[in-house]
Amino acid sequence: MSSHPEELEVSQARVHNRELMITATLPGCGDWGSQRDALAFEQAAIAEETALQALLVREKVEAARRAMLLYPQQLSWNWWDDVTVELRFWLPAGSFATSVVRELINTTGDYANIAE
Repeated sequence: MSSHPEELEVSQARVHNRELMITATLPGCGDWGSQRDALAFEQAAIAEETALQALLVREKVEAARRAMLLYPQQLSWNWWDDVTVELRFWLPAGSFATSVVRELINTTGDYANIAE
């Protein structure tokens, strides 16, 4: 990505419009899908995790990339009683529903004490 403000603005708009996705690596064997500075950054992030790296190699886990932002589709919910809610949504392959649920019930940060 260029450091020119105009190009950065165009790229940001493309991310906002979901034409581009910000991704992160799932470390493993093979190509991580990143290059140069990005690859060095990602490798440095797990450099001290030698046990994890050894496990990934031993188990022949293939490296992959995943989107950092999820956009659940067809989201609906039904309150069955005062404490039970049923959630329904669709995610693309490789996404984890538990990540979405965690974000929905997260009780830390700015919204921790939101009124019910």
